[in-house]
Amino acid sequence: MLLEEVLALERSYGHSRPGGAAQQAAAPDDCLLFVQPLVSRDREPDKLHMAKYLFVVIGLTAAGMTASGQSRSDEVDAYRLALRAVVPIERAEQPQRFALHDSTINLGARWRQLESEELFKPLHPRTRATYAKRETIEDFLKVSASSRSLPRELHSLREFFLVPSSVRLVDAQGRWSAFAQRNQLVPGSSVAVSRIGFDSTRSQAFVYVSYVCGSLCGHEMFVLTERDSSGWHVLKVNRYGEY
Repeated sequence: MLLEEVLALERSYGHSRPGGAAQQAAAPDDCLLFVQPLVSRDREPDKLHMAKYLFVVIGLTAAGMTASGQSRSDEVDAYRLALRAVVPIERAEQPQRFALHDSTINLGARWRQLESEELFKPLHPRTRATYAKRETIEDFLKVSASSRSLPRELHSLREFFLVPSSVRLVDAQGRWSAFAQRNQLVPGSSVAVSRIGFDSTRSQAFVYVSYVCGSLCGHEMFVLTERDSSGWHVLKVNRYGEY
């Protein structure tokens, strides 16, 4: 931020009371945090004040970027483990590639239905996934009720090929589409995941994975992973349903 911009913010968010005491207008907290302590109303800010201001801004920005980067790294690692734990990947000279939807599934309606009907409550994650932390499950229920794009880092997985969720891989007659053939995908395969629920320390992750392997073949699973000093590990794969 330029010196002129700092002064403009100072003039916008404060004015003098009688006797010279400063009074603050209704200003955003972030502006008050940075501008008021570092800019004196009695004199022009000198180079030292400006250096302190820039140091604080740059330091907080870097800290935010580091935290955001770590969160994204945790998400990518948890997805990689879950996908490789569920999909039967065969190690061959020509590795198989499975179609992976590039956006997560919105499961909100499913959880609401399971919770509202007594017969289906044993299938609800709160009842079924007692092996996970309660806070992890609650976060999972919250985030899995919305959809968003998968991290772009998953494009590097050799075993999976991210496809737009709108692409039909199988036509009305059950034929494998030209798109799937052109990209050398495993016939009939389709993988989709939910958003990931984390605990407060982001050391435990819980995710839903759906794997379709044909017109009458497939299963759904919950995958629980945890991070320790050596990295992320799969703790439990719970088969949720088959078809």
